[in-house]
Amino acid sequence: MQNYSRFSPRFLAAPLLALLLAALGQPAVAEEAPAAPRELVRKALRQRLDGLKTAKWKHDIWATNGEDEQHTIGEAYWRDDGRIRIDIVGGDNKGGTAILVGDKVVGWKRGMLSFAKLSFEYTNKRVLSVRGQTMKMSGFLDDFRAILEQDDAVVTAASKDEFVVDYRGDQGFPTRMWLRLSELYPYRIEVREGDKVVEKHVYSDVEYNPSLDADLFEP
Repeated sequence: MQNYSRFSPRFLAAPLLALLLAALGQPAVAEEAPAAPRELVRKALRQRLDGLKTAKWKHDIWATNGEDEQHTIGEAYWRDDGRIRIDIVGGDNKGGTAILVGDKVVGWKRGMLSFAKLSFEYTNKRVLSVRGQTMKMSGFLDDFRAILEQDDAVVTAASKDEFVVDYRGDQGFPTRMWLRLSELYPYRIEVREGDKVVEKHVYSDVEYNPSLDADLFEP
């Protein structure tokens, strides 16, 4: 006996509905297109910055300026009132601590000499990076804001979760960020001057909105 089950009403329902909608001048409902990489990243960064009160992270930063080089491994603490603390745990100036409060940077060496604290304007040469950045430029949160502000920032999907973002850094140089949306912090940033890489940043152990003791930001 011939099997007519494939002509059941359920089998015919979908194509008949599509034909009916076409006849009425209404297109059949299509699946929503996936968001472009740029919009995915911008939405994630906006959500991350919204309501952010505190953050902490570890960084490994190398920079060069002509014949001068600088390498610091640090633990950073950030608060939304502009205060930043950095404890240098490796590389140049190991054992040093600096705290930014308003327009002042207070620095000292941890240990026996911790009583000898020095205070400088945040633009003083002694507390600038080898490339002239102030402590207010520390970390990657300002890079997040720069990406959101720059309409010409380019976002490329390296995989489903990883993205490469090209934008202008705090001093206007071409900068590239490697970002995982699942973690939402840059695991790598490179800054170029001409065809030369002049800065490399690596971040790890990032925490958003951790509970930070207020005394941590007191010089």
